[in-house]
Amino acid sequence: MAIVDWITHYMVAFFLGRKFRLDKIRMIAITLGALVLDVDIILYLFPGPLSHGTLTHTLGGALVLGAICTVAIFLWKKKWTAQWVALGIVSHISLDMINTMSIFDEGKQLLYPLSDKVFTLKGYVPDQDLVWAIMSAAIFSFSIIMLAKCIIEGDYPWRVWYDERPLIKYWRSKVKK
Repeated sequence: MAIVDWITHYMVAFFLGRKFRLDKIRMIAITLGALVLDVDIILYLFPGPLSHGTLTHTLGGALVLGAICTVAIFLWKKKWTAQWVALGIVSHISLDMINTMSIFDEGKQLLYPLSDKVFTLKGYVPDQDLVWAIMSAAIFSFSIIMLAKCIIEGDYPWRVWYDERPLIKYWRSKVKK
């Protein structure tokens, strides 16, 4: 069970990108970096020794996925975005480390396969279950509140990836005929 979900990963990266006043391509890079580590969610369909949060949530996995994202964006738009992909990945791993305080997460093997050492915040934070619950709820609530604020202000976070307005305009023109 993870409280830090895709919405939270995306919205934190989105707000980091807004804070840095990134253009559309760099916004795609930072949000892609924040989401790409969860590509292993497909492993839920194929139970086995690997599961969500294993290979892709290591420094090596993050490096490989970050490089793939950076090269793909460069080939697509001819812009270098490695630092923004990296910032998205760092935000993802940082948020996931909060879950290591919970009873649901035993920690992250950030150096796997070089080391089996598990990194966790357990033992470093007093009342870790309470702190985890408060931090997770606060981060998720912040994400949802900021999402609502963006929508109210007309700054739709999904438009980093897809602007639905031309499609709506097309549909409306077909309905009028």
